[in-house]
Amino acid sequence: MNESPCQLLDHLRQATRSEHHALDRHPRLNGLLRPGLDLDRYGDALLGLYPAQHYLEQVAGAAIDRLRLDYRLWRRTASLRDDMERLGLTPTEAVLPPMAQPRSHGELIGLLYVLEGSRLGARLLADRVRACLGADTPLSFFADAGGADIWPAFRRFVQVECVQLHGKEDEKEAAASMAQQAFAKFSQSLNVSRPVTTLAIL
Repeated sequence: MNESPCQLLDHLRQATRSEHHALDRHPRLNGLLRPGLDLDRYGDALLGLYPAQHYLEQVAGAAIDRLRLDYRLWRRTASLRDDMERLGLTPTEAVLPPMAQPRSHGELIGLLYVLEGSRLGARLLADRVRACLGADTPLSFFADAGGADIWPAFRRFVQVECVQLHGKEDEKEAAASMAQQAFAKFSQSLNVSRPVTTLAIL
């Protein structure tokens, strides 16, 4: 596999286009950008994201350790949990269908593509939620996502791994398959129905 990071990432982008499109338009997320956003809808979106975010970070962290790779995963679950708790919500551990564990460098790249890529639009979401709900709204999950800093580090990691995976064409498809599974995990998480209690910012 001799792609540059841009070519590999372009392949992942193309391979997950439909999954990404569906996730962006999921009612629980799309509502963050629509008129009429209130604390209930915002809290509901966070509740929907939590199970997948928590699960995928655990899977990615375990894979990094198992593969003995020099990559720092900046986890966001604690920020997400803090935002919810400040809204008076209790994070729930929804039972999600298990996914295949990343066993190769290509599979890990596919998983990280989704986790790290989710940071890129976080600032836009933070600005939108703040404009609708006020500056005191708990926003650390979105506002402190660090997409501008962490995405370039991920791209450099991909560049190194592309050299290591030169000639292993199956790894490109393994990366795409894992990315599709990760997107599906977020969709599954958002599809779990949860009641939203009365919210009060603490």
